[in-house]
Amino acid sequence: PNEEKWTRDADEFKSTLEDDGYEPVIEYAENDVSRQVSQIQELTAEEVSAFVIAPVDPYGLKSVLESVKEAEIPVFSYDDLIMDTNAVKYYVTFGGRQIGQMIGKKIIESEELDKVREAKESRTIEFFMGSLDDTQALFLYNGVMETLQPYIDDGTLICKSGKTSFDDTGILRWSSEIAKTRMTDILTEYYPDGAVPDIICTGFDDAAMGTEEALEEAGFVPGTENWPLISGAGCNEEGVRRIAEGKQTFSIFMDRRELADQCEEMVNIY
Repeated sequence: PNEEKWTRDADEFKSTLEDDGYEPVIEYAENDVSRQVSQIQELTAEEVSAFVIAPVDPYGLKSVLESVKEAEIPVFSYDDLIMDTNAVKYYVTFGGRQIGQMIGKKIIESEELDKVREAKESRTIEFFMGSLDDTQALFLYNGVMETLQPYIDDGTLICKSGKTSFDDTGILRWSSEIAKTRMTDILTEYYPDGAVPDIICTGFDDAAMGTEEALEEAGFVPGTENWPLISGAGCNEEGVRRIAEGKQTFSIFMDRRELADQCEEMVNIY
C-alpha cells in the first residue's frame, strides 16, 4: 500500500528473493486502489512469475485478478486477505485472533480483573479497533472480545459509551486522527467531571497514540494515578517510545521480517 509503512517487508522480500535467483519488482500504490489495479495490470502484461499482494482494499481487486488467473499467474495474499475472488493461491499473515487474545489476557492480568470480579467491583473500558475494511482487524477484534466478553457480561468491565461492536469501534484506514477525535467525543459525552476510562483497548499503536493525545489535551498527565491502561499492537517506533515514556502500557510485537521470509519461502516452493 505505501512505502512509509511497508519498506521493512519489501526490503526483506527483495533480498531473499534475489538470494533464490528471482528478479523482484516492488510497487507501492500509496494507498490508492486504482493505482494498485493499474500496477497489477501492467505486471500481468509483462508476464511475471508470481504476485505477492498486500491489498490497499481487500474488496477492490476482484476484476483485475480475473485476468491474472487467466494468465495463470499465482497470487499470494500478503498480511491481509484479498476477498471476493478465487484467484488467490495462498495467504500468509500473523494470527490476528491470537493477537487479540494476547491483548485481552494482558488486560485481565494487568488490571487483576479476577480479583475485581471477586470483590464485586468494576472497571471501565473503551475500544478502538483496526480498520473496518481489513479482515485481519476483524480477526483481532474477535480475539479481544472472546477473551474479555465474560467480564463485560458479568459487569466486571463496563463500557460507558456502549460501543463494543466492530462496526462501532473500527477505525477506517488505521487513522490516529479518527481515534483522537473519537476519544475526545467519548470523554466529553460519557466521562464528565474529570473522569477517564480505566482501560483503553486499542488494536494498533497509532490508535493508542490518538487516544493518548486526546487525554493529554483534556488535561490528563501520563504516569499519574488516573492515567488509564492503554494497549496497542504493532510495536512501531512511536509506540515503543511512548511505552518507554509511560504513555502506552504495552504493545504486541509482530516481526515483519519473519512474515516476509515465510511468504518468500511459499513462493519459492510453489
